[in-house]
Amino acid sequence: DSTPGVMTWDELLEHMDNLVSWGQDELKGWHKTASALQVENKQGEEACTSADVEHRMQLQNKLAGICEDMCKEVGAYPKCAQCPDFMAPDSTPGVMTWDELLEHMDNLVSWGQDELKTWHKTASALQVGNTQSEQACTAEDLQHRTQLQNKLAGICEDMCKEVGAYPKCAQCPDFVAPDSTPGVMTWDELLEHMDNLAAWGQDELKSWHKTASALQTVKQAITQSETACVAADMQHRAKFQNKLAGICEDMCKEVGAYPKCAQ
Repeated sequence: DSTPGVMTWDELLEHMDNLVSWGQDELKGWHKTASALQVENKQGEEACTSADVEHRMQLQNKLAGICEDMCKEVGAYPKCAQCPDFMAPDSTPGVMTWDELLEHMDNLVSWGQDELKTWHKTASALQVGNTQSEQACTAEDLQHRTQLQNKLAGICEDMCKEVGAYPKCAQCPDFVAPDSTPGVMTWDELLEHMDNLAAWGQDELKSWHKTASALQTVKQAITQSETACVAADMQHRAKFQNKLAGICEDMCKEVGAYPKCAQ
């Protein structure tokens, strides 16, 4: 060997030819075996086909690895396009070429479209959730406003007293001015009192009518019950008198007055 320890292109090509020839022989052997198995059993055909594919993959992977290693040994790496499934390394490490930039932009566009779809779905879900949350927030806000207004109402009246403007505190919310004529009834107060009495009287009359109707119903029930009681009492009296009549006659006999028992 004129180049011991180093494989020349001729030796490499010869080695590749030998590998191809060996592979073809192996494939022929597998095909013969597969044919025999196909005749014997149809189920074996599927197994042989699977095994053949597996062997092919193993052979191709083995050849791919050997080819790349030999390409490195002869100093041709990374120009190993003749090797199957060879992925050349980045020829410009750390620098983005136009092709890489365009590919990156395409990837960004695709990623952006996927993200927009995801955001739309999330926005739809949030919109449904926000509607319910918005109603709850509105109710809570109204409650806080009411509490604040009530608090301000009390503070406003206190401040009105502190500045000496009480009872002229009309600017305070829900302020009720005290009686300007304590102990004296004005015409307005008298008329309002008369209206209240009239409304109260009407309500009382309605209540009395309901009570009277209920009492009348109860009275009818009592009358029926009383009639039943009188009938039962008469029945008991008759039984008692009959009982006494028998006892009286027996006592008249015992005292020797029988038949003089007119009493």
